[in-house]
Amino acid sequence: MTIATEFLRSINLSADLEHPERLAHFHPTTKSLCVLEAVAYGRPSSATMVIAAYGSGKSLASGIGALLVDNRPSARRALAPVLRRLECVDRGAAERAKRRIKSRSKGFVIPLHGYVPNIATTLLKLARIRTRNVFALDKALNLLVSKAQRLGFDQISIIWDEFGRHLEGLVTDGRAAELMVVQELAEWAVRQNAPRATLTLLLHQSLLNYANRLNQSARYGWRKIEGRFEVLRFVEDSRELYRLIAQIVADARSQTSTSKRLSAAQLASSARRALKLGWFESFADANALKAVLSDAWPLTPAALYVLPLLAARVAQNERSLFTFLNQIELTSPITLENVYAYFTEAMRCDTGVGGTHRRWLETESARSRANNQIEREILAATCLLQLGTGGERKRLTRSALVFAVATGTSYASKAVEKAIDDLLGRKLLLHRLRNDDVSIWHGADVDIRSRVEEEKARMRRDFDLLSFLSKECPAPFERPLRHNVEYNIGRYWEGCYILARDLIEMDGSHPVFVLQPGDDGRIVYVIAESRKEISAITKLAKTRMPEDPGFLLVVPKHPLEITDSALELAALIRLREDHDLIGTDPLVLPELNELTAVAREHLHRVLAQLTDLSRQTAHYFSQRESIRVLEGQPFSEVLSKLTDQRFPQTPRIVNEQVVRHRLTRPMVNARKKVIIGILEHTGSPALGFSGMTTADASIYRTVLEHTGLYREHNGVWGWVEPNELLTVGVKYCRTK
Repeated sequence: MTIATEFLRSINLSADLEHPERLAHFHPTTKSLCVLEAVAYGRPSSATMVIAAYGSGKSLASGIGALLVDNRPSARRALAPVLRRLECVDRGAAERAKRRIKSRSKGFVIPLHGYVPNIATTLLKLARIRTRNVFALDKALNLLVSKAQRLGFDQISIIWDEFGRHLEGLVTDGRAAELMVVQELAEWAVRQNAPRATLTLLLHQSLLNYANRLNQSARYGWRKIEGRFEVLRFVEDSRELYRLIAQIVADARSQTSTSKRLSAAQLASSARRALKLGWFESFADANALKAVLSDAWPLTPAALYVLPLLAARVAQNERSLFTFLNQIELTSPITLENVYAYFTEAMRCDTGVGGTHRRWLETESARSRANNQIEREILAATCLLQLGTGGERKRLTRSALVFAVATGTSYASKAVEKAIDDLLGRKLLLHRLRNDDVSIWHGADVDIRSRVEEEKARMRRDFDLLSFLSKECPAPFERPLRHNVEYNIGRYWEGCYILARDLIEMDGSHPVFVLQPGDDGRIVYVIAESRKEISAITKLAKTRMPEDPGFLLVVPKHPLEITDSALELAALIRLREDHDLIGTDPLVLPELNELTAVAREHLHRVLAQLTDLSRQTAHYFSQRESIRVLEGQPFSEVLSKLTDQRFPQTPRIVNEQVVRHRLTRPMVNARKKVIIGILEHTGSPALGFSGMTTADASIYRTVLEHTGLYREHNGVWGWVEPNELLTVGVKYCRTK
C-alpha cells in the first residue's frame, strides 16, 4: 500500500502556516472538527485543551482553523478542497467556514511551540511588537490587543503546539508554580472582546500525567488550572480507531491460525449487549459494531473496548496500543488478563493525582490472594473496567463483569458467577447492592492526601524550615578549583540557607555573615518566596552586605515555593511513623512511600534553582556588587577569584612530601614520625628534627617551621596562638 507523502509528514504550525498548500490534504472528521472550531470560533470555549494521540491530526486541524482566522487570499485555494470534504462531515461547519472566507475579515494567529520560558516576551516577539522593556503578561497582552485593533483584526488566536514539552520543562526546572501564567492567559482569552481571542493548547496526555514528579500541592494547583479549560479528548470518540484496530488484527489474523471464532449470532448478541452496557459509545448501530467485533477477533469485546481507553490513560496512546497489537499472539483469545499484564508497569508508574497507581496496588494485593486463574482474570477485569479517562472511577455492574470475563473466553457464565461469589465471600471484591456496583475491596480506603493536608496544617505554625532543610537537603559546599590547583591546597566554601525575611529584619547584620577562624568562605543561599522579598534582598546586598570577599549571596531570580514543598515532605515523613495509620490498611505504607519519594524529588528540584550554581537561575552578590557569570564560565572560577582576594598571600607549597595525590609507604611512615614528634617532643627545639634531611624532617620544616606554627620565641619553643595564625603564616611565608 502506497501512502502520499503529505499524509506521512508531521505538521509544524510555525513553519507550515506560511505555506497553506501543506495543509490542503486535511480530511476532517467529527472529532477533528471540534479542534478546528475551537481555534477558529472559540467553540465551545475560548480556552481549549486538546488531548490527542501522536499523529491524530490535532496540529493539522488547528492549522486549518488558523488559516480561517488569518483568512489571507493566498490560502483560499488550499482551503477549497477542505471545505468540500467538510460538507460531508458537517454542513453547518462548512457554512460557517465559507462565511468567514467571504467576510474578508482578518485575524492574528500566534503559534507557540514546546517549552516557552518567558511567555510575555515570546508573544511580543511573534507578534512583531518591538520593545526593549520586559513586560508582565497583562501588559504584553494589552500591547497585542492594541496592535490587533490598529490593524483592524477581529480575532487573536494563540495555538500552543507540543504544550506537553512546556509542562515537562517547568517540572524539570522546578518552576511548576509558573503554570499560573497559562491560567492568566486562559482567563484573558475567555474575557477578551473586540477583538475576540482563543487559546488552544495541544498535548498528548492529560495535564496531570505530566505532574507525576510534582508534590501534592503542585499537583492540586495544576488540577485547578486544568479546570479553566474546555478539555477535548479524541479518545472518547474513537469509532475510527476501533475500526483501525479491527482492520490491523484482521490483516494479521489472515496470516496465522486462530482459535474457534464466535458465531454470527454470538457476535450480534455481544454487540447489542455491549451497546446496552454503554460500551463503544461512538457506535449507534449494533450491526456496525458486530462487523468490528468480527474483524477484531481474537480480541474479546471487553479487551477491544478497554484497549484504546487504557492506552490513552496510562501510556502513549496509539503508539502503545499498536505496540501491544504487534506483540500479541492471535492463536487464542486476547482477554482483559492479557491487556492488564501488558499495561501493568505503566499503571504502577502512574502516581500522579488521579493516577492508576493506587488502583494497581489494590488489584495486585487482591490478585496475590486469588486461588485460580479465573479469579485473577475477574480482578483484572474489575480494575480495568472501572478506570475512567480522566481519573474518575466508573460504575461496574455485576452483569457487565460477567459478560466481560465470559464472552469470547473458555469460561462459562456460571463459572464466572461462582468465582465472583467466592471473591465476595473472601472480601476481595465488594458489591454495593443499592447501585449494583462491583469494585475491588480496598480495606479502610484511607484518604492519604487529606491526611497529608491535615498534618501540614498542624505542623505549619511551628515548622522550622532551616532545620528541616539542613537535615533533609543540606546546603552544598563548593570548591574554588583553580585556586586549589594553583596553590596545591584544599580550600572550600561552605553553604548555608537563610530566610529572606530574617535577613531583611536584621538589616544585613546577621550571624551568617561572621566567619570563624579556619573558614575559607561561605555561600549564603537566600530562600525568597515572593518578588517583594527578592527586591528587598537585592537592595540589601548592594548596601548592607559585608565587604569581605569571603561571602557570596545567592538570590533566586524567581520566587521559590520551598516552605510548602518542605512542609509536605515533613508531613509525609511523620505519617510514615504513625503506626495506627499504617495499620488501618496494608496499602497505606506503599502509598506513603511513593508520595514521600515524589515529594523529596520535587523539593530537590525546587532547591536546585538556588543551589545549582551552574544553572544561572539566581543572582549572585559579593562585596556589595552583583557578580556577572559569563556564559560557559564554570562557577568555580568565580569562587577562585574571590578566594584569591581573601587569601592574597597563600603560599605555594612545592614540597612533594606534602603535596601528593598518592602516598607511598615511606611517605606514610614519614608523616607518622612527624605526628609522633608533635606528641612526644613538643617544647623541644625543632621537635627533634634539627639538622636532619629525612622525609619526616622535610615535612616538619614545610608545614610547621616555615609557616611559623611551631617556632622559637624568646628562647622558648612552642605553638603559635590561634589569633596569630593568619598573621604569622603570612609573615613567615614571605620571609622563608
